[in-house]
Amino acid sequence: GYRLVAEVESSGPATQTRTSTGHRTESGTNTRRGLWVGIAIAFAILVAIMVLWPSSQDSVEQDVPLVVVLPFETGPGFGDVDYVGSGLARSVASSLATAEQFDVVGDTSTTTMFDRLSDPRETARSLGARFAVYGIVSQADERLSLQLELVDVRDESRRWAAMFEQALRAEPYIQWEVANAVTERITGWTGVVETLVQPSREQTSFQAYELHLRSLFLATRGGTEQLLEAEQLTLDALALDNKLVAAMCALASIEYQLVFHGLRTPEAATSRLAPWLQKALALEPDSSEVHVAVGKAKQVVAAHSEAEQAFRTALRTNPSHSGALQNLAWTLFTNGRLQEATPMFSRALGVDPASPMLMVSAGMNAESRGSYDCAKQLYSRAVSLRPSFPNGHFALGQFDWLVEGDLDSARSHFDRALALDRSGPITRAIAALAALDGGDIEQARSYSALAFELAPNTYWPRRARMSIALFEGNLDLGLSLAEGQLTFSEDQMPLRALRDAALQRGDTAGAVDVYPSRFARLDSLGLGNDDVTILADYAFALAADGQSEEAERTARKVLQLAQMVPHHARDLAEVVAAEVLGNRALALDKLSMALADRWQPSRWWYWDRDPALASLRTATDYDVMVTRTAPAPIDGGLADQSCRVLYGFDPPPLIAAADQ
Repeated sequence: GYRLVAEVESSGPATQTRTSTGHRTESGTNTRRGLWVGIAIAFAILVAIMVLWPSSQDSVEQDVPLVVVLPFETGPGFGDVDYVGSGLARSVASSLATAEQFDVVGDTSTTTMFDRLSDPRETARSLGARFAVYGIVSQADERLSLQLELVDVRDESRRWAAMFEQALRAEPYIQWEVANAVTERITGWTGVVETLVQPSREQTSFQAYELHLRSLFLATRGGTEQLLEAEQLTLDALALDNKLVAAMCALASIEYQLVFHGLRTPEAATSRLAPWLQKALALEPDSSEVHVAVGKAKQVVAAHSEAEQAFRTALRTNPSHSGALQNLAWTLFTNGRLQEATPMFSRALGVDPASPMLMVSAGMNAESRGSYDCAKQLYSRAVSLRPSFPNGHFALGQFDWLVEGDLDSARSHFDRALALDRSGPITRAIAALAALDGGDIEQARSYSALAFELAPNTYWPRRARMSIALFEGNLDLGLSLAEGQLTFSEDQMPLRALRDAALQRGDTAGAVDVYPSRFARLDSLGLGNDDVTILADYAFALAADGQSEEAERTARKVLQLAQMVPHHARDLAEVVAAEVLGNRALALDKLSMALADRWQPSRWWYWDRDPALASLRTATDYDVMVTRTAPAPIDGGLADQSCRVLYGFDPPPLIAAADQ
């Protein structure tokens, strides 16, 4: 590994020394003088305690300092290549995060803020770190050298510095040598000296590790083309070194993102990941990074309970692991467990405060809980931090479309996301649905056609094509796509299309049979985001089939379960349930709440055709309610307060547009 060739350590803060005064009492006068001196000293001590008490409290709060590892500067020998410095810093931070006596800022936040601010000291201050690790990595004569500094961010004093060297052909897990040295220094000042446990493995060449670092650099840039290149680099690294656990974990993250972007099917990703993750668990069974990778692989196939278990295992090893916290929060969120997800998002934001992807995820959680101003602030902050982040523009586009009803602004953000990620089929598919909602069928067809061409066997492109076919009355194509969609997911739209086709044929029993048997047994455990709306559609099918008692029981369950899922996941399920129960007053009340809260059903073409709402559409108050003006834009001035209530922090101010 690295060889420590030079080390410098400053004296640090001045230390207090204790001296003995050796008072003598020789007479009564001296005795009285001593008594008064004693009283004065006691009083002074009491005053000092009162004055210094807040500082004492502050020291308690800082018992667990926050450490940031800034991207290492690339020195001589690497030319214009900067992935070695940033990648090595990420590896050091990952190893450092296994320490128990301090937390480490997530690498995504570190990279994002460093890219925006450039100045390392300003970056460390903006992230709220107590200690910062700086470094310069260079190469000469087949040797790698790393010049390292550990700085106290509060006063910018250098607390420790060292020079490490390593042969390029040596063991690539160099980060452990560096992380151990840093850990021993920090814990020596703040507590009991701690030594990290380094996983044992055979030595190999630096070439595989360098490919892995290049892959990490590309994977964080956010576009699908970069992800595909990162995937190939990781596979090349593993071909050279089939025991490089860090590359195995990186592959899980890459495959997860490729599935999310519609460029891999869950089955293909799982097939590729399974053997590598089995080997990673065998090599490093106690690694939090490995368990996070396993959890991501489980997320790919929607095995939510197994994913949750893997992330919680990672947190038992490292309670402040930003990846484990963020992914556990997302798993809980996607299962409608918002009360549990929110504190996890809060903890993740504490150690990864400038991660654009985390801000988008936390924004979706805030949006689902009705904190729309906080959600808008987080989405905007994500785009401000990384203007080239397509997912941030995508989230803002969806928000403007579905919450604020501003299709022009939504299209602007969708266009920006598409320009940044030309190979991304999901953004095109969602943009197609937004265009369809706005009545621009030509634009919807254009977006949908390209999305389907890029990824014909993935969920969102097929859903967009199905929706357009049904809108145009092409029932055969629409139903064929709907049946295909159910091989991906038990989604509301294809189920509803098949139900309505059965009802049009007069086959009410067939409409009921469309729904999987699990919906009859549905409860709050494992409740998915779409399940309540599907259950409401199922209740209507039961009523149409004359199963009144079962329909009413199911409708009452809808009203009960609707309180346990995000606002957006309720859609108009409560309205449909009230209609099934024959309670028109409740249906209109729920419709009014939905309009005031988020959804504008009159702008969703399929609500105008939904047979479950046919009777409601004849109600006197219906047209007045759904044709009213759109809600006023969200007041961004309330954002800080709402985010503070929800997540316990104030969102940092947006970076000025001139700086973008």
